[in-house]
Amino acid sequence: MVPIAKRRILLIDDQASIHDDYRKIIGAPLRRNSDLDAAETELFGGEEATTEDPFDLYEIDSALCGEDAIGLVEQSLRQGRPYAVAFVDIRMPPGLDGVRTMRRIWEIDPEILAVLCSAYSDYSWEDLNRELGRTDRFLVLRKPFDNIEVRQCAAALAVRWIVARTDPLTGLLNRRSFQEHLNREFAVAIRNEQPLACVMIDADFFKSINDRYGHAFGDQALVSLSQTIAAQIREGDILCRYGGEEFCAVLPNTDEAAAVSWAERVRLAIASQPLAISPRTIRLTASFGVAVRGNDRQEDLLVRADHALRDAKSAGRDRVVAWREPTTGTSDPQRIRKYAGLFQGLFARDLMSTPVTCLQRDTPVADAADLLLCRKVSSAPIVNPDGSLAGIVAERDIMEALGIPDGWSAPVERFMTTAVIQYEPTTPAFVIFDFLCRVQIHRVVIVQGARPVGLISRGTFLRWAQNYVATHPLSFIEGNARPQLLEAADALTRRAHCLRDELHSGVEEPLAPVVSGITSIQEIMADLILWARCSHGNPRFEKRPPPVLNGSSEYDSDFSHHSG
Repeated sequence: MVPIAKRRILLIDDQASIHDDYRKIIGAPLRRNSDLDAAETELFGGEEATTEDPFDLYEIDSALCGEDAIGLVEQSLRQGRPYAVAFVDIRMPPGLDGVRTMRRIWEIDPEILAVLCSAYSDYSWEDLNRELGRTDRFLVLRKPFDNIEVRQCAAALAVRWIVARTDPLTGLLNRRSFQEHLNREFAVAIRNEQPLACVMIDADFFKSINDRYGHAFGDQALVSLSQTIAAQIREGDILCRYGGEEFCAVLPNTDEAAAVSWAERVRLAIASQPLAISPRTIRLTASFGVAVRGNDRQEDLLVRADHALRDAKSAGRDRVVAWREPTTGTSDPQRIRKYAGLFQGLFARDLMSTPVTCLQRDTPVADAADLLLCRKVSSAPIVNPDGSLAGIVAERDIMEALGIPDGWSAPVERFMTTAVIQYEPTTPAFVIFDFLCRVQIHRVVIVQGARPVGLISRGTFLRWAQNYVATHPLSFIEGNARPQLLEAADALTRRAHCLRDELHSGVEEPLAPVVSGITSIQEIMADLILWARCSHGNPRFEKRPPPVLNGSSEYDSDFSHHSG
């Protein structure tokens, strides 16, 4: 398991004697007084102090210049053992000084927290803010420094670094930190042509536990569950709390058979160990989805594991399912045929919403949050400067940014997910419908030539189904209803053409006619759907005569008004 609790400190100073001083201060164990410890326990309660000292958790490396420090930071990321804190001397002739060194280091690993140390006034506070930005990623410590101040800086910043990278409830990696480790392991697997397995784990019927016993009890159950899973993790494996009651494990150099065997062992451990949370004891089971690396992107590894997890839950839960390439001969052929018939002749281009509001990679997180809130959507695509799709950012990604130094002002690309499910406009609608039914992803992006051209969500299919149910009996309507509906469709087409012409007319202030045109189209569509529902006796809607759609209709007169 990744040693997230290991607090790695990097010392950057051009004087070797200063490194020795730091090590004596930070690495030295605190002197304990057994009598005082016993008195404190008696007065305030709690367990007696253990012999383990928090300073024993520090792992300290040294660099005598900025260039060497940059190399160590790069190496630490490749090894998956990033530094938490750097103590940096501001004045380090003749190479990079401490401020410029930290600027370079933050380009490589922006999560490192820094303590800038100097006996001189080379930089004023205003200079530091100008060079490093108004950030809370660094503290300033004047030399000669006090031992207690050094220990306080090391302890406080190291703990803050850990909090930003771990789940506060279970102590496991959070999703952002997990993604960093996955990036590294995927690259290593490709470079060495080794297998890499991913296992998605989801507690079964966990909502019923929260509903019956309360969320405090549910939190304790999640902690116990995470400990059971972590007990089965090997050194070098990666485990995170993926969200809610879902966990994700990445097993390096592990093929499918070994990953399935591991998942089955964890499943049995969970099912056979009752969760004893005073005053209750409950039994919990979990479902597992297993996938292994193929000749594709790492994002697809997570998607396939999630897909397999869905299959495990739909197959009855408390089981392990390995992902299989969906074909017409697998899964549920009857369901596939049913979907194909339901969406007969429909393609992605017929259902997708367009145009797509996208964000550039360098958009600040705060602006991305504004967009999601104003548009009332849960995610937005991120595009490269050439307009091609780079990733997607969701509400939960932005929420994670709140716990990162400078997260609110950071570029949104730091928090985006590159695992974007994409389909071509010519993809049959039933294929996308089947996918959204089986996974936890809420919507997909429709791309043409690598550029986003539309979006399809679960809500898209729900709206389509609502309108389909409302209008499906039209084939049995007698009289002249169908010609009237065709006339309404023609009215929509004419109004849309007028709106397009107004946008192309070059008018300096086209806002009013555009808003009027959109309003007119909405009115026609609302009347059309409402009339269709009323026409076959839907009791939810009041009966009223159909709209008049001849040459003197309100729609045609509205067109004349706006087109003039």
